[in-house]
Amino acid sequence: MKENGETSKQIDDIMNSDIMREYEKRMAEKELTVKTGDNVVHVNYYEGIITSEDLNEVNEQLKVIQLELSSYDKSGVMYASLEDFTNLMNVIINHELTKNVVFGVVGNIVWETIKAITLKIHKKVKGQSITKISTKPTNKELTFGLHLSLNRNTGFEFRLDTKLSTETVDKALDKAKDYVKTQTLNESYKQPKFLYYDEKKNEWVVVDVMAEIRRQTNKKRGSKKKK
Repeated sequence: MKENGETSKQIDDIMNSDIMREYEKRMAEKELTVKTGDNVVHVNYYEGIITSEDLNEVNEQLKVIQLELSSYDKSGVMYASLEDFTNLMNVIINHELTKNVVFGVVGNIVWETIKAITLKIHKKVKGQSITKISTKPTNKELTFGLHLSLNRNTGFEFRLDTKLSTETVDKALDKAKDYVKTQTLNESYKQPKFLYYDEKKNEWVVVDVMAEIRRQTNKKRGSKKKK
């Protein structure tokens, strides 16, 4: 019981420290650029990779088609996620706007603008990496993609490999829109499908995330046994 009490005190000390208070302040400031609404396009990014000038340009592009930019700087944010099956940076289109684009409710200029913004960020991400803070700091290649959704239960996370050419990404984005159009709505919430683009087959491929996690876990266990 004494050990539990000491551990609890250590956690309280950390949570009430000046460092943690400063962290919470920075996180609150980051939230100020986040917007909600059916006319919003959201960008998750890292400062330095995407500059304030880049964001201003994107915002001006969106204004032309009566849309707004929402953004979130992920620099310095602590995450516990399946990084192999999420995009570190992405453009997120809310479900109302996704449906309007996919089913032709809005003019093609809306989709072309979204593509132009996505292509612009894809070019900025090429060859970039970030330092992942853990027990041992390591460099991690930045990943990027587009998130589309049909409702709160049905989402799609498309990985746009930074090695793909601009021409290939442009084609892949059109195929992503076509793919979403063929999908049915989930009756209850499911994790967004994670897809990568097969350049040889010119199609999007759904990743069985749970199967991949099991495979990676078994591989790590096998490596430990050999040691």
